[in-house]
Amino acid sequence: MKTLKTWLALLVLFCLPSIVLCQNQLSDSQKNDITVFVEKTMQELEISGAAVAVVKNNQVVYENYFGKANLEYDIPISELSLFRLHSLSKVFVSVGIFQLIEQNKIALEDKISIYLSDLPDEWKNIQIKHLLSHSSGLPDIINEINLSEEVVTKNIYKKEIQFPFGERANYNQTNFWLLNRIIRKITDGSFQDYISSQFKENSKVCFSSALDIVPNRVMEYKPNNKGELQNVHFVVPPYMYGAAGITMTLKDMINWDQKLNDNILLSVESKNKMFTPFQYKTGTGFTYGWDTLNLNGNVSYGFNGGGLVNYRTFPTKDISVIWFTNGYRKPHNINNITNRIVGFIDKDLIDKTPEFANSLAEIVTSNNPKNVAKEYKSLKKNYPYVDYESVINMVGYQFLEKKQVDNAITLFKLNTEEFPQSANTYDSLAEGYFYNEEFELSKQNYLKSLDLNPSNTNATKMINKIENKN
Repeated sequence: MKTLKTWLALLVLFCLPSIVLCQNQLSDSQKNDITVFVEKTMQELEISGAAVAVVKNNQVVYENYFGKANLEYDIPISELSLFRLHSLSKVFVSVGIFQLIEQNKIALEDKISIYLSDLPDEWKNIQIKHLLSHSSGLPDIINEINLSEEVVTKNIYKKEIQFPFGERANYNQTNFWLLNRIIRKITDGSFQDYISSQFKENSKVCFSSALDIVPNRVMEYKPNNKGELQNVHFVVPPYMYGAAGITMTLKDMINWDQKLNDNILLSVESKNKMFTPFQYKTGTGFTYGWDTLNLNGNVSYGFNGGGLVNYRTFPTKDISVIWFTNGYRKPHNINNITNRIVGFIDKDLIDKTPEFANSLAEIVTSNNPKNVAKEYKSLKKNYPYVDYESVINMVGYQFLEKKQVDNAITLFKLNTEEFPQSANTYDSLAEGYFYNEEFELSKQNYLKSLDLNPSNTNATKMINKIENKN
């Protein structure tokens, strides 16, 4: 006769798979909440089509498809829809480099001149880690990519270094062009073949530019100068595929995420190193190829591409969110969307940013400008994990859209005081002054922004515009 203890042990044994399965599933209410949120977001931002997935404990707990892949021909988004990843492509390059590190074929501390013999003298001491962390100080290749690689190489080599390598973060496409070249050199093969090894043999992953004919690839839509939704074409030559050239389905991304979580692509040690924030001499920025976000004390890693696609993984929670779209009419912060989605999965990840933003807006509208800084600092105590710089900027632009320019300027000034080393804060303040026709103050702040970030082409353009007014 079995004892009570034995029966309890058997009960646990037979029920355990069901318990684990239950933990890996979402309730119908949670799934419905995500679906309603996605549909509402698409309607508000006029997003053409979307494919969304959530992976928890390495199991797909939510997967859904919305809207149109092609508006002109009324083609719906489906499991076959191929999305261009734009800059999200960079995370696969990062993984590829760390795979080479595991094979002892390359090292983070290696000078890039070991692999590329034609570099200008000023470039030769830059290391692999500086490319991955966007701390190389190299001139940006972005305005050259409509030319052949041979011509681009000659042109970019003539340009000046922007700052000493390792000094600070400056997002730059040149870094991943060079990583593309280095991968080709080390593997003695094509970049595409090497990166493709990260995916299943039957995956739909491909490398393409807007001019290529690719079956099932979604069309992309963004607003023109009049705010009207139009078809957009972003050309990416093969030598820039590492920066922005990968195309895949939602299922391809899900499978890759599961392999990353299962430590199939990289060892735990390599993955931890890849996710380690780079130590800049000034400020913060990226890990070794990834960006980071802090949501209520939980760090996520990922990247967004073209404001269209986004991937976030929360290692401490074993949750990943994939957000693929093919267009929008209203620009937005794409990270806020994935943060909202993950909040439906785990109450610890409910994003407090909207609540903080609303409270900040109330402070500005109900206080004398002189008191805003004091009230803001008091508010911060209740929201320790908010990305203050981006939220202040966001609320400032909300006021600007409502033509409440004085309120916008109050917040933009606060941001420069809180984050005096950020070029973006001065750029926004300059824009506020420009709207207010305070052109001299606008120019001063654009110059300050340009001083902090010499590659800020918007600042250069606006300074010229102001000077031509005079």
